[in-house]
Amino acid sequence: MAITRRTSIRYLLACALILYILLVMLPVLVQPKLFTLGTAVLFTLSIVGGESWTSYVYRPWCYKYECCMDDWIPGNTTALALSLKEQLYGQHLVHKTIIAAIRGHLDNPEPPHPLVISFHGPTGTGKNYVSKIIAESMFREGLKSKYVHLRISTKHYPHRSDIKQYRKQIEHLISSKVADCQRQLFIFDEVENMPPGLLDSFRPFLDYQESIDGVDYRKSIFVFLSNIAAYAISNYTMNHYLDGNKREDIKLRDVEALIMKQAFNDKDTGMQHSRLLDSYLVSHFIPFLPLEIRHVRQCVNTELKARGFRQDESITEAVIEELQFYGPSRDAEIFALKGCKNVVEKLNLVTYEKFGYTENMYRKKNDEL
Repeated sequence: MAITRRTSIRYLLACALILYILLVMLPVLVQPKLFTLGTAVLFTLSIVGGESWTSYVYRPWCYKYECCMDDWIPGNTTALALSLKEQLYGQHLVHKTIIAAIRGHLDNPEPPHPLVISFHGPTGTGKNYVSKIIAESMFREGLKSKYVHLRISTKHYPHRSDIKQYRKQIEHLISSKVADCQRQLFIFDEVENMPPGLLDSFRPFLDYQESIDGVDYRKSIFVFLSNIAAYAISNYTMNHYLDGNKREDIKLRDVEALIMKQAFNDKDTGMQHSRLLDSYLVSHFIPFLPLEIRHVRQCVNTELKARGFRQDESITEAVIEELQFYGPSRDAEIFALKGCKNVVEKLNLVTYEKFGYTENMYRKKNDEL
């Protein structure tokens, strides 16, 4: 019995060794130039580490170069929630909606259609900033990822007469990228400046269907940014304030209805009478509310911290004095006209003019205190 058992063990070990050699040599036959000692090491780790490491065995270049796999596309909603909490101010509707929408989409192995989010609000309220945070939490390379695509209407689609050409460009962009990897993030900025009708080019890719020509688009995410309905959002927020209500009591459903109506009816804008709207293919219309003075102060303090400065109330208030605010009266100008958009420039001005320091000089002086 001992001999039989010993023989069986040797036989199993021999089989395992042969299988190991065959699988390690497979990448060599397919991509001989890419074979290194690391390939063998990675395969060994795959036995211990599971499927994640196995992916590197058959595609060893993915250890260094970005690939369509979880290690490169982690979809870290925990990091997303933390970044929004620490870096975005005064936007409770954005916090709640973004986290729930993206987490629900990523957790669903077969979502009904791509996640389509439309950001609306005044300038400087965080629309571009949140897009950046989404990209950084979903992709290891952030906005630099080859799976993240940013298009700006005034740059990429400036002329109404070229709408046919733009439609082909958009269709090629979406179809070719998703065919390569289903996890894509498409960001379209300044949608209000899109030629009317161009947005309808997205409809086939955003509709409720499993695939088009064998390509499944349902795991991709589309983000539209615009100032459409900015006035309606600001006016609603102002009236809410004048009625003595708390900002945090504003409900998404109330503002979302305003955005949808304005977006559909606004003349000469990218969303006017768009089929995406009347087909209800936009998952969420998310309002970015006008920022109050208290929120701008937070932006200033965050910028000070990022530069390595100590928090200095005199600097913060000096920056506030340089910015423009509006409200129901001169004595109640609580909303920032440009949000936090000019905070960096005004901080540069204050630290130099008020204290006589450039940024580097102030940093040095601050270290000496």
